[in-house]
This record gives sequence, C-alpha cells and structure tokens, in this order.
Amino acid sequence: MESCQDKIQSASKLLHELLYKSILDSNLDLIDCTLKLTFRNGAVLYITYNDHSEYSYQIMYTKNKLDRERFDNYDKNWDVETTPNHFHLRGSTLVANSEMTGELDNDMPKLIEFVQAKLYL
Repeated sequence: MESCQDKIQSASKLLHELLYKSILDSNLDLIDCTLKLTFRNGAVLYITYNDHSEYSYQIMYTKNKLDRERFDNYDKNWDVETTPNHFHLRGSTLVANSEMTGELDNDMPKLIEFVQAKLYL
C-alpha cells in the first residue's frame, strides 16, 4: 500500500504536468499529505490523503461557505450506493454517488477532467 506521502507527491506531479498553464500557486505539505493548487481564475483545489485509506478532493470556487464541490470518503453517514465514497454538491449540503476511490490510477484522470470542465481550463 502506498503511503500518503507517495500518493500526494504522485498526484502533485501529475496535476502540475497536465494543468501547469492554469496553476498560479502550489503548496505541497508532505507532513499532512496535502496539496493546495491555486488557479489563475482564483479557484483552489485541495487534495488530502492519509494512511487510513481516506482521501478528499475539493474545489473551492469562492470563499462563500458552500461554493465548493468535494469528493471524499471521510464519513460513512451518507445514503448513496458508493458509500463510503461520495460527492458533495456545489451550493448544497446534499451528496451524490462518486466514481472516486482514493486510488490514483482511478481518480487522477477523472479529477483532472472534472477540474478542466468546471474551471474551463
């Protein structure tokens, strides 16, 4: 099993390779296994992994409370078919099914496509 440090480094490398023209700033924290990418349009992507097979991919569009979308598996309280994996809808407290699994090979292509579509990159 990959450590959270390995996962976050791999995710960072891939995202930088494919989205470098749109990234304004980047902060990789190997202690907390987090990556923060700030895009030229002001949106911020946060990626977090831990060594308990938990993950979170969140796009903050603005600083408004629910102006975000997030894929994660941190809580198992949601009534969706893909539990514990779920997707927090923008502008809402509702969740939906998620194709994300916390595995880089599965998630990064989908996340990159999602980010490009949402941020018009």
